[in-house]
Amino acid sequence: MVKEEIYRLRINWIELLPKSLSQELRQQMAYSELDVDQVLYEKGSMSEGIYEVVSGRLKLTANSSDGREVILGVYDSPSTLSDSTTIAQCPHFFTATAIEESRVGLLKTDRFLALRKQYPEINEYLVESICRRMTLMFEYFEASSNYDAEVQLASRLNNLAGISYRTLKDAEDNQRIVIETGQDVLACMLGASRQTVNRILKKWELLGIVKLGYGRLVITNKKLLSDLLKERRE
Repeated sequence: MVKEEIYRLRINWIELLPKSLSQELRQQMAYSELDVDQVLYEKGSMSEGIYEVVSGRLKLTANSSDGREVILGVYDSPSTLSDSTTIAQCPHFFTATAIEESRVGLLKTDRFLALRKQYPEINEYLVESICRRMTLMFEYFEASSNYDAEVQLASRLNNLAGISYRTLKDAEDNQRIVIETGQDVLACMLGASRQTVNRILKKWELLGIVKLGYGRLVITNKKLLSDLLKERRE
């Protein structure tokens, strides 16, 4: 029998606040529903505040020099968006778009700044969350600049697992990580063809690293994936 658990990730600082404080923040949010392909915010637009994904999934995208869409990340619940641009009070660097029907909460900038002043402990959680995101981003750029598609894909799966994931545990308590992202999206993240991504994943499936499914994959052996990434980088 398989039991599913959703872990509270340290990348969502709101989720990790003391319960009374996280409830207060969420009570001050304005909530909206997004249809598939509906844009939450555009690259270059000024940040209105911090968003929290309540349900559904969103992607952050940019366009390459030849006009192709590059997916930089996929965010599901519980994830926050536009933290850094809200703090810096600068325009968004990427476009955020719903890839399925989604519900998001918006904590307006003025309310966020007032709450930070009222509750200074918020800053501790913010710093940790942003540093973790920066670490994942640096890993992504390092892999994209210096390595082939296999290392890039391993890095992206590691990145996705660090942002938001579900785990499945079987009767022997073995942990498997569920990535709710299809191969076409992974290909866009790498700037590679779907065929290239599929070839690598099929190879990993034979090695017992992943198990493929429709619109998702399961990392069945995280250690093997980490060992592969480490070995190829040395």
